[in-house]
Amino acid sequence: MEVMKETPKTHYIQGFSEFFIESTLHRTGSLGIEIARADGVTFGRPRLEIDGLFITAYQEWKGGQITATEAMRRSGMKKPTFYRRVKEYETSQ
Repeated sequence: MEVMKETPKTHYIQGFSEFFIESTLHRTGSLGIEIARADGVTFGRPRLEIDGLFITAYQEWKGGQITATEAMRRSGMKKPTFYRRVKEYETSQ
């Protein structure tokens, strides 16, 4: 493999390549994500909070009036999220 000699033309191309890589990272990479987060942009799915529907379903479930599956359906949560919120709710009580 032949090594290129540094000439003004290769220096220009190298500088342009570095600029292009940095600008691409700024738009799409981690640098762009950091800037967006600093501007208050949030990523990912919205968090399902413990609300009145959850508390009602939780109390009926713990009271034996409904099944856990029914409590999940009423609160609008999938199984892992439901049990995670149950744990959070019970530790906050």
